[in-house]
Amino acid sequence: MEFLGQLQVVPPKSLHDFKEEMVLPKDAVNDESQGVIHQIEGATRALEEGEAQLEAYKYEEANASLKESARGYELAMKGLSVSASGGLPQNPSLEAMVWYNLGHVYTHLAEWERAEETLLKAMDMQKLSGKEKDLASTYNNLGIVALKRGDKAAVTHYFEEGIKLARRVGLPQVEAASLGNMGVVYYLKGNPKKALQSYEAAIKIQRKLGHRPWEAKYISSQGFIYQLQGKPEQALHAYKMALRINREIGNRREEASNLGSMGVIYNFQKKPEESLDAYATALNIHRDMGLRSEVAKDLSNIGIVYQSQRKLEDALNAYKESLQMYKMLHDIRGEAKELNNVAVIYQAQGKMEEALAAYEEAYNLFQFIKSPVELEVVKGNIARIKAQLEGRATPDSDRGKR
Repeated sequence: MEFLGQLQVVPPKSLHDFKEEMVLPKDAVNDESQGVIHQIEGATRALEEGEAQLEAYKYEEANASLKESARGYELAMKGLSVSASGGLPQNPSLEAMVWYNLGHVYTHLAEWERAEETLLKAMDMQKLSGKEKDLASTYNNLGIVALKRGDKAAVTHYFEEGIKLARRVGLPQVEAASLGNMGVVYYLKGNPKKALQSYEAAIKIQRKLGHRPWEAKYISSQGFIYQLQGKPEQALHAYKMALRINREIGNRREEASNLGSMGVIYNFQKKPEESLDAYATALNIHRDMGLRSEVAKDLSNIGIVYQSQRKLEDALNAYKESLQMYKMLHDIRGEAKELNNVAVIYQAQGKMEEALAAYEEAYNLFQFIKSPVELEVVKGNIARIKAQLEGRATPDSDRGKR
């Protein structure tokens, strides 16, 4: 699982929120003020459209919508910064909302410095207007930006302030988000006990609120930590709990993710049939959803299970299918890794010429993407194959690293 993908951002302000703040006295309505209002509305619609496109995995379209949203909010802020006679009357609460949403846009675009800058401006305006509930959300989102930037000192401060403020003003949904995000922080700091405790507190709140998707995500995160601790039964129990919730709410992508995690545990427990069943179900879901990169990963994982059973031909077929998918996706790293896996199987089958050709192709790709660790592994395998082909006795080939 992608652990940083479990971070929970508090949502942006909606058009409804803005409209409540943009009610003007009659003497303030003019062409410039109307222009600012239209810019805010347009930027907010573009942000909402961009987030919907991200949910649908339409990344190019989402990028265009988010950039359009950023332009709109930036123009609106210029209008808000002029004197009351030239634009809207001074309104710190409205300015805070614009800065806050702009911070969301830059977070989606992974422009971390701009995201931090705009969220800090939102924070200043929220303090000025006494919007403590909005301030709690901003602390949470600043914590995420600080984590992405690697600002270790700020991360804990922002999340802890968000938790305290959310508790004080009665915002359980923000409290749960910041507690869950602190789980990621504790995990990254190498403190699994505190991470599990933080997730447990977040799960209780999400369960009480009926926010089942995030309840399932946090349970899955607990499973991941148990897995890293070498506690497969506890990890499997957590993944099964998350799987049940995701099936009940129809969250198919998370269902497939849970199944993939279970496949890893089953293979570790030397239960190949259960592992293959979990991977095959995940594969079918990803195929139905058209998520080709996930399909490629599932096929590769299926190959690993077959390889562990010494079912070399089945493993080879799975790796080759995964390889073709990575080629279609123009994923050079994935292609190189699958070529290495194919080579390992050929070598185990005694097909040394085929193994050498696959290793050399993998080597060229790893060289192209400047991946020194994999290069050394493949280089050693090529040397051993050549030595065997020349009739010299050599040790067994290293297994390809994944």
